[in-house]
Amino acid sequence: MTNVPTYQGIYLADALDGSLDLVASTWGSDGFTDFVYWGFTGRPPGTGGGDEDAEELARWRSTSFVAGDDGMVAFKGSKGDSFGLYLAKALSEPLLTLAEKGEDGSLIDADAAGMPITALGIERDGFRNGWLGISASMANEDASMAGVYVTRIPQPGTLALLGIAAAGLVWRRRKQ
Repeated sequence: MTNVPTYQGIYLADALDGSLDLVASTWGSDGFTDFVYWGFTGRPPGTGGGDEDAEELARWRSTSFVAGDDGMVAFKGSKGDSFGLYLAKALSEPLLTLAEKGEDGSLIDADAAGMPITALGIERDGFRNGWLGISASMANEDASMAGVYVTRIPQPGTLALLGIAAAGLVWRRRKQ
């Protein structure tokens, strides 16, 4: 595995005016320790069938979960042994916690009441035109569930962010 940088940050760049705003960092007061996540994927040589040359070899891969829309950024961050999804406009604005590991799954899906959140993610294009799409898993000793969920995020601004925090997010899911 590659060495993970100690000093990591989430930035919001404005292509129109050229500004660059720090939103969160591992050296700041928000308590973040990491924004990089690792997974071991691929297939070891000599396993399975088919065209061996076409298969990707097993190795460690890293990713970050960050998506921006209309002056706001949604991202996944770790704080010690926990992680969560967060939303911000810039470091000078309040950081909104969308969901964190261990919170009740009903925060995201009413059918997941009593199941703690065990995994969260954002696709790189998961925040468009005010809609935020996430993946989430919830589980307890008796049951588990996972899905892709979307919610509408109001236009940027301190009042809008505080309103989201006060009212809570209403995630929508597609019925099967």
